This record gives sequence, structure tokens and C-alpha cells, in this order.
Amino acid sequence: MLLETSGNTAVAVEDIPADTTIVACPFSLVITEELAQKNLSKLLSTDHIVGWTERQWISTYICFHWMDIDTQSSVLQHYPYISTLPASNQLRTALHFTESELEAFKGSNIYQATIDRRREWRSEWQQCQSLIASQNVEWGRAFTWERYLAAATHISSRAFPSSLLSPNPTLVATEDTKPVLLPGVDSLNHKRAQPVSWSVTFPKPTDEPSSTRTNGQPTISLILHTNTTAGSEIFNNYGPKPNAELILGYGFSLPDNPDDTILLKIGGIDKKWDIGRQARGADAIWEELLHIMGQVTSGYEQEVYETQMDAADTLASMVQLLLEKLPSEEKLKGANSRPEVIKMWKDYIEGISSPSPHFKPLLNNEFPGQTAILFSLLDFCKKKENEAVEVARSLGVELVIED
Repeated sequence: MLLETSGNTAVAVEDIPADTTIVACPFSLVITEELAQKNLSKLLSTDHIVGWTERQWISTYICFHWMDIDTQSSVLQHYPYISTLPASNQLRTALHFTESELEAFKGSNIYQATIDRRREWRSEWQQCQSLIASQNVEWGRAFTWERYLAAATHISSRAFPSSLLSPNPTLVATEDTKPVLLPGVDSLNHKRAQPVSWSVTFPKPTDEPSSTRTNGQPTISLILHTNTTAGSEIFNNYGPKPNAELILGYGFSLPDNPDDTILLKIGGIDKKWDIGRQARGADAIWEELLHIMGQVTSGYEQEVYETQMDAADTLASMVQLLLEKLPSEEKLKGANSRPEVIKMWKDYIEGISSPSPHFKPLLNNEFPGQTAILFSLLDFCKKKENEAVEVARSLGVELVIED
């Protein structure tokens, strides 16, 4: 045995050389939508169920393991795995914040995203609970919101895309991929840029010579490409994720997260833009604003520099409004928040673990975080404004810009 798990932590029990397969899961143990449907159909009349999502099927299957149902183990076959999942009171995603803790995030993207997700998941639970209660009253009572929330949270924090189960496994999700749970494989915590790779092994066709035939079944394995000493934690790599996604779906954050973004939306337009540190991705929303400004003034002729100035002013006003709406640290202190939530707030809002009262490092945009990203957008607006001034000057027009 190369590792042992305790809670959400996997630790090496011996020195592990690089390029070692550290954990594997046979396909027969993978929890998929299809497996959940198949097993639940032995307990419920599911023929007329229409419109349930993958999350509803898998969450309901998980919940049935917690409901003390006296049935054959072949129906609810994942007791050993599900018994290792953290209890509800150990989960720290935004949906598990107290009301005062969530209020401390009001004014940020996470606040509304949490409310929207809670509304969506509660609607799913009510739909599932209604059907279950119609067939078995006791099961309906046992199928609580708290259990469904915990199950759905385990999916958001542990599920991998079904594309990992292909001959060429990949973490890149598409419209066709579905969430799957890989018992044992999902016990590893995340570390950004950790060098790992996935491998899927399929049994060779039975018509091949027995000397070359692989016994067993398809298996997915995780390979670690760094040396690990005994007693050290073993990490997986979930891919680049901003703190908003980590807090909402996983229940943790990363300090100084280089993948941090903020979500921007222009009123009247459904599209949204993810802007990263140092205004990464801002060019796309800038082009959209130039297009809008051009349409607004289509009734009369306007110089290019005037359109650029209008777009820069509009974007700067949007950013300034978002800065003013971001929650203050005083609000966090008044929320009586748990230490883990305080850390997530600081990592997400400010981008550094111990900011100064006036957060002076923001001036050079050295740190990620919502505040620093917005300041970098103000710098972006100033740059675009200066470019407009140069365009005007080339046309013989001298613009004077007031702060």
C-alpha cells in the first residue's frame, strides 16, 4: 500500500518514486448516472421519471445509502466508499456558510452565485423528494434537504468528467461529458500545477492468445510524476480554477491564486466575461463596448477617439461601482465567521492572506483577488484613455483629461 487516507487527506506510507501509479479504480466501482438509474430502479418506480439531471440521479443514489434502507447490498453497493465521505458539518462550500458568513460576501460574484445555486438545488431536491414520498412515505421523510445538499456537494467537489473514462483520458469537459465519481481516486486534495497524468487500461480482446491477454476489467489510474517522501501528503491536480469556483464547489481557496478571475456583465446583454489578474481577458469586453458605443452614436458621425473615450469611461464606471460594492473587512469581522471562511474571504476578495489596512500592494497589481483584478481593470481603462488621447492628437485635437 502506497498511501493511506484520513478524512480528505492522502498521505504516503513509504517513499514513492516519480512516475508511480498511486491509486486506481475499476470501472465497475465508478458511480455514473447510468449506474444510479439502474440501482434506483430496483427500489423505486423510475420508468416515468423525465428531466432529472445527472446530479439528481447520483445525489439520490448517494442519499439512499444514508437512509437506513434494508435492502440487498447489490442495490446500494457503495457503502464502503460513501461512509468515507465527510459529514455535512465538515463541508465548507459557500452553500454551507451560515447566513452571516454569506452576508460577508455580499457585493461579490460569489454571493449571488451561491443564492442561485441554492435555489436550483432546492428545486431539484423538492422534485426528487416528491416522487420518493409518493412511493414510500418513510423514505420521503428520510430524503432531507440536508442530505441532498451534502450529496450534491460531494459531486461538485469530487466528480470528474466522464471523458476520463475514454481510451485517451482528459479532464477537458464538453457538452457530452457527465459527472462521475471515482471512489478512492477522489480522496486526494488539490495542488495547483501538480504534475500528474491519467491512464485507462482496457482488457485485451478474448480472442487474443492467453499469454498476452489482460485479465479483469477496465481500470482508471492516476500517476504521480514527482518523488514523494513517506509521511508527505499526496496531491492531485484539478486543473486551473479561480477561487470563486473553488469556494463555491469545493470549499477551499488558494492564497495568491494566479487563476483568479472576476465575472463582468454589461446591462442588457446575456454574455458574461471572465477577467483575470492584470486585466487578462479585458480585450473581449472592450471590443464589445466599442461596438455598443458605435451603435449608440450611429445617428451622427463620431471620431474614433470619441468612441474610445466613451468606452473607457463606461468600463471605468462599471469597475468603480463594483469596487464600491465589494464587502469590507469590517463586515467580515461582524459575521463571527469560522477560520476557514475567513481565509476564503481574504484569498478571494483581497488576494493575499494578511493585507495591510489600506492594501497598498494593489497599486502595482502584484496580487490576485477580486480587489486587485478590479484595480488592474482601472489601469486598463487608463491605458485605453491614453490611446484615445494619442489618436486625437494625431488628428490635431488636444484633449485634456481630468481625473
